[in-house]
Amino acid sequence: MNFQHISSSKTKCRNIWKQTVIHFFYNELCNDTEQQIYLYSHLAQYYLEIGADQSGYEMILTARHLKNFYKIQDPVIRSQALHTYGRFLIYESDFEDAIKTELQMEKDAEIIKETDPKQETHPLRRALAFKAYIKLMQGKTEDAYRLASEVYEKYFNKDEELSHITVYDFLLPVFLVKTKWALINKDYKQALEFNREYGKAARKVNFITKKATLSKEVMFALPSDMVHEKEQLFTELAFDADSIAQTFLKNYTSLTGKKLDGIIEKLRQTNEDRKLKLRILNSLFIIISSFEILLLLILSIYSETQIDGLTKLKNRRALNIRLEKFAASERKYSAIMIDIDNLKN
Repeated sequence: MNFQHISSSKTKCRNIWKQTVIHFFYNELCNDTEQQIYLYSHLAQYYLEIGADQSGYEMILTARHLKNFYKIQDPVIRSQALHTYGRFLIYESDFEDAIKTELQMEKDAEIIKETDPKQETHPLRRALAFKAYIKLMQGKTEDAYRLASEVYEKYFNKDEELSHITVYDFLLPVFLVKTKWALINKDYKQALEFNREYGKAARKVNFITKKATLSKEVMFALPSDMVHEKEQLFTELAFDADSIAQTFLKNYTSLTGKKLDGIIEKLRQTNEDRKLKLRILNSLFIIISSFEILLLLILSIYSETQIDGLTKLKNRRALNIRLEKFAASERKYSAIMIDIDNLKN
């Protein structure tokens, strides 16, 4: 599955899990560890994109247990896994290892460029944007800003169509570095401009949570005399919060609907099970009823052959059967015969 062609739109994101489950099953069946890592790393990135960082870190660490990322043979998969893993290393303040992941990403970018001309630019600009982000987190703000500006000028075409990969891998880290650089240098007008560019790119692919997070940071950093700008950011945040809430409610409603469908299906299955039980009970009832009828029929035949119809006493045939049983048992027995005259009168 090529995640690079999956848009982050709400409609397509709802299908990502179904596709992923299918591919996980296929890759596990084929024992394709690298493809499994590729899926894990993209899922981890998806979590990071929507702000669920902890879940993203857990996902990439799960992939890390499958294989050492540096030993992955496919440069595309290796670069993707290291990029996501590098974010975790930064979170852990392990900048030394984070820099190692970025250096390997640069090497992989050259390999990918030779093997796939369609990816001539993106792997390298992703690596360099990540490098600028590492420098920012290290506190090397000036170096980070200089590199981010150079990478943006050299590798971004303003006419290119923005995909969520371009936004997340390249534009967001670049404008995040620029915005924070401006805030540190108290160039608030420049910070507002960079934040607008960040927000424009984020909104393009529905990364509203990330847009709101940076806007909130800028709003609180602005001095008290920039009342109008603060109000504008507050209004944007209110709008973003409403959008996030609506998305949450929509997703929650969707999940509730699916849960309800599951309950209905369970009830339907329960009803089917109940119908099956009723059919089994009916069958048992028919069997028991048939046995009772057969038993009554046997008793009726017995009565007709061994019992006198008038006196209801056992007849000569019944006596003969009893005598045969005594004879077969070799037991001693005695018999008395009495003749009663006019018994039936």
